[in-house]
Amino acid sequence: MIILDRILDPDIRLFFQVWHSLYKTLGGIPPRSAIEPLDLGRALAKVWLYEQQPDGSYISAISGDHIRTNWGVRMKGKPLSEIIPLGGHKHVEKRFNYLLEKQCVIHGFNVTETKGHSFAERLYAPLANAEGDPVYVFGISNYNQTFYTDTDRFREIVQRFEVYSYAPDTIEEQEKLSYE
Repeated sequence: MIILDRILDPDIRLFFQVWHSLYKTLGGIPPRSAIEPLDLGRALAKVWLYEQQPDGSYISAISGDHIRTNWGVRMKGKPLSEIIPLGGHKHVEKRFNYLLEKQCVIHGFNVTETKGHSFAERLYAPLANAEGDPVYVFGISNYNQTFYTDTDRFREIVQRFEVYSYAPDTIEEQEKLSYE
């Protein structure tokens, strides 16, 4: 299956098309500087960017309005470990590390059913620094409802995320990823 068969949100589809067009044009992982915010249009509110630090941790570099509103916290400049509490950041870091190591695209959904219902669709892809090293995780998330005031849900949200990796050259599914 190709990634375009799974994407539901039109903003996520646009995000992927912008990134993938740069990937094809540049012959590999695009540099951060190649991203033109105007090309993302209204999807920009759902975009986020994390930079991998020399110690392997991740710092938020960009978070759109939709992201900040749904998480209920200021993110820019904060470590992922402060944004996702209770050790949940470790699950996300595993996915981010896989993405940067394999230089693939990751897409997936998470559904959290506890006191209410939360659904998110996410896609993320690597970006390179000026030296050509893939150190950025460039992503987009679409939420239909979140519960950022209920910290017990953070761990469940990041664990129960059905994700697949895709080869950027063929956009075909590589594998289903599990991080329990």
